[in-house]
Amino acid sequence: MPSRVSHTLPHTVLERQRVLDAYHADRSNWRSIATSNAFPRSTAYDLVGRDRAVDLKRGGARAKSIKVTPETVALLETYLNENCLFKLEAMKTMLFLDTDVKVSASTVSRHLVGLTYTVKQTPHGALNLQQ
Repeated sequence: MPSRVSHTLPHTVLERQRVLDAYHADRSNWRSIATSNAFPRSTAYDLVGRDRAVDLKRGGARAKSIKVTPETVALLETYLNENCLFKLEAMKTMLFLDTDVKVSASTVSRHLVGLTYTVKQTPHGALNLQQ
């Protein structure tokens, strides 16, 4: 028979801050405040050791690895407005010459998707079928 696992909600920022305030006020009863707020002893010591009530942001893109900034997208848009017939490879080269940012043609395409529209050419036989 599997054992029961109790899922408790994480402690709120306010509860964490109460424990930290008691610790910073040099109160000797900060451990009892942590216990009364249902903090396990190890969690209370960890909270005091980290000295922050709010968790750090997790995930996302690292700032070092972001090549295409909003300014770069604006530059691509100006290229497109100057001449809408530029090929992706040409825009990639122009971007490299202007900003020293080396990106692939697919990256340029991905960032231009919202700025452009495509026109599809229908085959000649399809026009006769609609009549």
